[in-house]
Amino acid sequence: MYNRKPAILFLIFTVAIFTGLTAIFSWEKTKGFFEGNGLFFYSYNYKTTQPTPIVSNVHTDSSAIVKPIDSLKSNIKGSPIYASAVNIHKSNRSQVPDSLRLMYDSLIKTIKYLRYSDAGNGSLENFFNRLSKSNKSGKLQNLLRIWYYGDSQIEGDRITREIRKLLQNKFGGYGFGYVPLSNPATYMHLELGKQNDFQKLSCFQHRRKHKDFGVSGLAFAPNNEYTNGDWLEMYLNIHKWLPYRFLELSMKLDSTAVVEWKHVSDSMWKAATTKRWNHLVRVFSIGDTTLRGKIQIRIKGVNPVIYGLNFQGSSRGIVIDNYGIRGHSGDGLRSISSDLLREEAKSDKLGLVVFHYGNNMVPYIKNDEKTKKWVQGIFRGLFSKYKKACPTSSFLVIGPGSMGKKEGDESMEYESCSILNGWMQEVAIEQGFAYFDFYRFMVDAGGILSWREKGLASLDGHLSVGGQKQLAKALTTSVLNAYKAFELTLEK
Repeated sequence: MYNRKPAILFLIFTVAIFTGLTAIFSWEKTKGFFEGNGLFFYSYNYKTTQPTPIVSNVHTDSSAIVKPIDSLKSNIKGSPIYASAVNIHKSNRSQVPDSLRLMYDSLIKTIKYLRYSDAGNGSLENFFNRLSKSNKSGKLQNLLRIWYYGDSQIEGDRITREIRKLLQNKFGGYGFGYVPLSNPATYMHLELGKQNDFQKLSCFQHRRKHKDFGVSGLAFAPNNEYTNGDWLEMYLNIHKWLPYRFLELSMKLDSTAVVEWKHVSDSMWKAATTKRWNHLVRVFSIGDTTLRGKIQIRIKGVNPVIYGLNFQGSSRGIVIDNYGIRGHSGDGLRSISSDLLREEAKSDKLGLVVFHYGNNMVPYIKNDEKTKKWVQGIFRGLFSKYKKACPTSSFLVIGPGSMGKKEGDESMEYESCSILNGWMQEVAIEQGFAYFDFYRFMVDAGGILSWREKGLASLDGHLSVGGQKQLAKALTTSVLNAYKAFELTLEK
């Protein structure tokens, strides 16, 4: 008689090994370690927490002054290591009923890294007023959009993925928001083709030879060989778990443009319909339902310029658009048309604009007044532009995190992280914008050396999936607690 015992034992052994390895590689610290070395593994909760590759693009400068984290100091006035924790007008507390002031004070004490004001154009109050228009369940009854700008730290929906999840769980809504036609970073729920018919133009690299950028700071123009009237094709693969309702394509206004789409396996093309247009932008609806699988889109017109795709969700709740451009420090955004920003902010029902920059500047910051004037001039011009173009929106600035480099066998943090953090905070508060002190948040948790050791970040400051979740949770919790405090001022 056949002895099944060895086969059963082998099966049990195999399952145990497989389960153990899966658990190990799903552990946040292990994932962080491998991600820092370019290896990626899926965890049990694959659909909601797939890791995104971390792309290092922060330049290093061997002449930059760096010191061990314990000795960081700044001798530039207004450039403290730590930003002030909270700055709220005293009038805010006076609006809270006496019975709720203890609760208000308790909430304010939890807001350790967020500094903001309750007054002035750009303050969080505009955003909070929009959030307050929710039903008894706390879900928003209208659409509220967030434009989140940044560099490679957020590229490919890093960080914004986690923030979107937290805010949509709280206030409702679904949808993935903006996606460019192509991106060097990897998306979890989407695969973008190479789009050989288009050249990618960014306000960071191409602002001197191109003027028509979308809200994202990107534009996709035909290659040089294009003849008006020829079809231009693009490809994407939409995974079945991507949360959205319908797909849109946004482009520079061209009344002659024709857009068609089909599944790659289909033989017949279907016409896309115009959803809206103004004197600057035209938006097409690709199909009238949720599309999945491999999709092919083609367009022809008079030198058509595409701004990107929008995976639209519900007509209410929170939507966050990820506008990440690798290597960018934010200055290129000033090349975007103010008229376009104004019109799209109105169409998008924009509530909040986030600027998350700084790390690409860190290696080049010198501790002198000339550099300070140059850096603050960049951000002052940028913030002023958006403040005028989006007057009913709120603004939040996220400064540079902790980052470092190797000097021989020793790993050190850049002193300029602290300096730049102070300079950016000064301009943000001057403009009435909220400021989240990402640098202080990292330093209080041990700084870049500790974050790297724990698998939360690489030495150049890029966060692993675990680090992204920690930042997203701290940032979202700070904003939500500030909102709760604001709600108490509305109590009668």
